[in-house]
Amino acid sequence: MTSKSYNGFSGAYRDQQGALINENIRNGVWPAPTHCVGCLITATETNLQKHLEDYDSPETFVGICSKCHWAIHTRESKP
Repeated sequence: MTSKSYNGFSGAYRDQQGALINENIRNGVWPAPTHCVGCLITATETNLQKHLEDYDSPETFVGICSKCHWAIHTRESKP
């Protein structure tokens, strides 16, 4: 399933960059997130997702829980 477009980046490009992030975490190039940047819940308490605002800079991803991630993606349509 292809992601939706976001912040001017196509879903296909977002998926490509997401795969790059996962590969770099798996290979130890980038550290896995340890806590949610929104509410500070830890990775041992919940499964953290990865979020990017700029898909041209995949190294800037942050770890985020599903509740905070939903809030970010709906901030404009449901303020």
